[in-house]
Amino acid sequence: MKPMDENLAGYLLKAEDPETQRDVETYLREHPEAHKRLEQVQHILDPLAADRDEADPPADLWVRTLARVAEYQCRNLPYAPPPSKGQSVPPSRPWWHRADGLVAAALMFVAAGLGVAGLGRGWQQHQIAACQNNLSKVSRALEVYSENHQGAYPRVQDEPPFNVAGMTLVALQDAGVLGSDVSVTCPANGQRSPGRWTAQELDELREQQPEKYGQVVRGLWGCYAYSLGYRVPEEDGGQFYGLVRGQDDNRPIMADRPPFTETSATDPGNSPNHGRRGQNVLFIGGHVKFLTGRNWGADTDIFRNNNNEVGAGLNRQDTVLGASWACP
Repeated sequence: MKPMDENLAGYLLKAEDPETQRDVETYLREHPEAHKRLEQVQHILDPLAADRDEADPPADLWVRTLARVAEYQCRNLPYAPPPSKGQSVPPSRPWWHRADGLVAAALMFVAAGLGVAGLGRGWQQHQIAACQNNLSKVSRALEVYSENHQGAYPRVQDEPPFNVAGMTLVALQDAGVLGSDVSVTCPANGQRSPGRWTAQELDELREQQPEKYGQVVRGLWGCYAYSLGYRVPEEDGGQFYGLVRGQDDNRPIMADRPPFTETSATDPGNSPNHGRRGQNVLFIGGHVKFLTGRNWGADTDIFRNNNNEVGAGLNRQDTVLGASWACP
């Protein structure tokens, strides 16, 4: 089982089964950033402490209670005197009052369980919405950039240093259109402002300190992926193109990053940003949608091209979104 954020509330309340409790503990050890979310959930749950019992009841309380009831049930009590002539007999209490009480107790028990699960789902939706808002900020920067570049968005190029997806962020920064409130870490995993590198600085770093250059490039877009463009078939010239405004409003241009590593692109799952439940995708038209799978329209995989490779699309309809280190 892969612990997800909705397990945090259950973990704090000790409402999960032992295996899930252990999974969450392992998740917290391996993901230090999750401690901040754990503290936020604890803050939400703190008001419940006011209703907590000071101590657990004695283990044999139920036995003694039943014994006390049985004692009174078995006692021979004197009969009550008959009512006088002027005294009315109170109506007997109907059985449905007791049934109502049982139903109410059952509903409260069910609601308590649903409350924990609902809290987790609400937190999940909050994280998805925060990520969508962040991508919308990037969308505004992309639109301003395209207005100043004949409708073209930043594109990954064939030659260094712009031959990796992360350099498109540097293009936005060099153009002065990326807002200071944009995070390159998905808000579900925290906040991190983009590094302040120019294209010239990174080109010099690549020549002088290639290892450090690789580390910097991997973190440029952080938790996100950007379009790797597409190539037309060789018989049509084999040219490489980036995306342009008005090309297709429903074409993806960015998304939560794929689950791949630099050495392996075989993982068939969703982005790790939202517990692998799906990924937020930003479209050319400026809207953001949460997809529970990696397919969109005619594309069977927005993270790999039609040859199942991380690289430029093989035609205009072949969308590929690559992490910062990905090349066309």
